[in-house]
Amino acid sequence: MAALHESAVTLRIGGDALEPDEVSRSLGCQPSFAFAKGDIKLSKRRPIVRIVRKSGMWALNATKHQPADLDAQIAEIFSRLPADLAVWAKLGKEFDMDIFCGFWMRETDEGMTVSVETMKVLSDRGIRLGFCVYAPLPDEEAEVQPSAAPNGGPAPQPGTSGATEEPPSVN
Repeated sequence: MAALHESAVTLRIGGDALEPDEVSRSLGCQPSFAFAKGDIKLSKRRPIVRIVRKSGMWALNATKHQPADLDAQIAEIFSRLPADLAVWAKLGKEFDMDIFCGFWMRETDEGMTVSVETMKVLSDRGIRLGFCVYAPLPDEEAEVQPSAAPNGGPAPQPGTSGATEEPPSVN
């Protein structure tokens, strides 16, 4: 089995009461992107529409990897954040937290593993792990083109983060 072709990984912290600056202070780190509930975003497509954020989010992206290397990407994210589990416990009581992983395949049989150490880092902090895998097209000569984003919106293209700007949902 070949390694997954590409991976994008994002830590997402979300909730209605989330204030991005407060999360940044708690974590001692600036986000890749963040917004509060009620913030306005202009759509990228025409006609341009004002979109009111339904919930807040603070997100930190890892560097994309080819081939996929989830352990290295999660280690990269947490190397920038505090190890103090009390900080994470407080955030976990107030907000939803997850690691969103987008994977792009080039072949029909690709895979990866997650180390015990990585699973412990996430478990100790109460962070869920979510995956979205974009399969190759049936045409072997075709470029990888994901069919849909996990939130039902337009699909991210290979080489983009794959992370959505929607807060993690509570399951």
